[in-house]
Amino acid sequence: MQPKEIVDLTFFVGEWSKCLSTKYQTDQLYRLGKFDDCSRQWKDVKTAVKAKLSRDEAHAEELMEGTFHHQRKNVSPTAGIIWELKEKPGWEK
Repeated sequence: MQPKEIVDLTFFVGEWSKCLSTKYQTDQLYRLGKFDDCSRQWKDVKTAVKAKLSRDEAHAEELMEGTFHHQRKNVSPTAGIIWELKEKPGWEK
């Protein structure tokens, strides 16, 4: 079983719960015109449980890198919806 530093199940269950909330769903309806089915967050919960129960730390970390949360943590939730990401920011020359 992996320690909390590698796999924090509470965090992933919290993210899934937040996705199910009225505020989040209203925001998705406003931004995208549809509700989020929260399947990505649920998949993250299942992956986190699998990683938590893994005996191999490297395998657990590899599983965590494949989660939706890990893939989007450095990207704004409004990127691609309200504004587009640039390859090179305007302040760089």
